[in-house]
Amino acid sequence: MASSSQYWLCVASNENGQLIHGCLVCHAEPWAILPPELHHSEIELGGTKLHIIQALLARDAASEIALKLETKFSLDLSAYSGPTILMTGQRHRLLDGFGKSASPTITYTAGDFPDFADAIWLNAIEALKSLFGEDFRKHPDRLGAFLVFGDVQATEVFASVGFEVERDQGADLTVHPNRFTLIPRGSIDGAIAVLVELLIDSEPAYSALLTLSGHTSQTVDAVPFDEYRVSVFDKTGSLIFREGCPLLLKFGFNLSAMGQTYSINDNLAASAKGVGKNLLAKAKTVTPRSTTRSFVGVSSVAFDAHFSKARSLVRRLAPVSTGDRWFPRGIASEIEVIRHLNTMLDGGRISSAVIVDPFFGVDTLRRVIARLESLDVKLTVVMSLSAIDPETNQAKEGLLADLQKMLEEVRHHPEQSAITALRVVNLTDGGKQAFHDRYLLLSPHEGEQEVYLLSNSLNRMAGNWPFCISKLDPAAARDAAHYIVGLVQGRDISGSTKPEVTFQWPHHENS
Repeated sequence: MASSSQYWLCVASNENGQLIHGCLVCHAEPWAILPPELHHSEIELGGTKLHIIQALLARDAASEIALKLETKFSLDLSAYSGPTILMTGQRHRLLDGFGKSASPTITYTAGDFPDFADAIWLNAIEALKSLFGEDFRKHPDRLGAFLVFGDVQATEVFASVGFEVERDQGADLTVHPNRFTLIPRGSIDGAIAVLVELLIDSEPAYSALLTLSGHTSQTVDAVPFDEYRVSVFDKTGSLIFREGCPLLLKFGFNLSAMGQTYSINDNLAASAKGVGKNLLAKAKTVTPRSTTRSFVGVSSVAFDAHFSKARSLVRRLAPVSTGDRWFPRGIASEIEVIRHLNTMLDGGRISSAVIVDPFFGVDTLRRVIARLESLDVKLTVVMSLSAIDPETNQAKEGLLADLQKMLEEVRHHPEQSAITALRVVNLTDGGKQAFHDRYLLLSPHEGEQEVYLLSNSLNRMAGNWPFCISKLDPAAARDAAHYIVGLVQGRDISGSTKPEVTFQWPHHENS
């Protein structure tokens, strides 16, 4: 392709001129046009707006933008009535997109990352997906970044080389394919090298470097496979195309026989009646069904059965370590719970933690916290002591005074230095328990906050009952973290209670 091709510039920024996303796509088609109304446009996000700049540039104008990015780390949009944005980092990669494969790309990151509320970010991501055709959930690093997609200085661009995969007509569809055919789309000028990799169950089964030229197809009689990867190299040895795809060889389906729908008029339905018709229908309508499961497609009965049996055995004998742990009843497990907490509350991995436990008592604080070993973690304990001693389940006066006395005593023991990084908050709701569930919130030095659900209170742990700790998935953890932070601040964002801070340590901390 000659240098007469165009360059597409598209930049999305907020009202403060902060970069949301942008790109300079090299070698757009010469016949491409951009209506004038799209040169400057706005997208309403609900409380703020995205400002969009688009332009089709000649090579000189595109080169000027790329040169300022390279030499001054500055995205200068003044010629297009836009802001000048300072960049702070860059990375070279081979990326797919905009109809091209393995295109050399430079990603520049802006120094001023937008501070949107989560709801606005969700709206922005959807708007950007429609504008750029990118799924930013899969490529989060492209938010707040500008991509130079392709080589601006290149005067010749290799045409996109693609291939098709065929399965023999009349082949048995109940077994894996074992023949792979490369069919060039268009004519290939000269000879090119093609690396073909065939996989089965995500493991390599075949790999070979082939040579193609002209319109010639090439068939590989190999081994059974369920995924292929193709990499194409030009005569200089540079990657110009890549493609990979798992094959859809089987799928499961459920067949449900639906019964007669009936309504339930109980207290739950009555409570939902005043909220709205949609909620009422969900609360009272029941449709019984009977489901039959089946699947269609490839089945390696003998090997699959063997693999499933062996995998189940190994997973049972040596389960994969995750954030979920089960501790049987007994004193040995109670000690093991504390050891496990020591592992989780490691200052090398996290900066702070919050334990939320309504029945976290004075003796529990002394017994558990005094055994924690990390000196670098800021630990907050949110409890809900009132008139009942959670250690004995008996009424007792002066629990907060006992808590104060114990904290003063422990603070003067230098061997229990971890107590110096401790904060304690006690909440009650009109003299009653202010919350119910037990949580552990961890804030790692890197990455997202982690939230764990505790099956029972730490005052009993696995001494009287089995104890289970389970890590919430990211979506649930985000919502739970908001709730936990609210409790630390003396608020119940769920609206279930109206908590009051009746004690905190140290006393100079604000609620």
